Amino acid sequence: MRFEIGDTYRNRKQEYTVLEVKKGGLLLVRYSDGSVGQLHADVQCNIIENMAREKK
Repeated sequence: MRFEIGDTYRNRKQEYTVLEVKKGGLLLVRYSDGSVGQLHADVQCNIIENMAREKK
């Protein structure tokens, strides 16, 4: 899975929009509550895939 700048995704906590893709697979994101943080892209990919599997 490839994260795109400006796209919105959801993990188990809340939605976030990717602001920047940094070296080392880090994502700079803005959460739906307006806060900003960093996430590991590989971990988020696993979470999104697991959430999709659970919906089936």
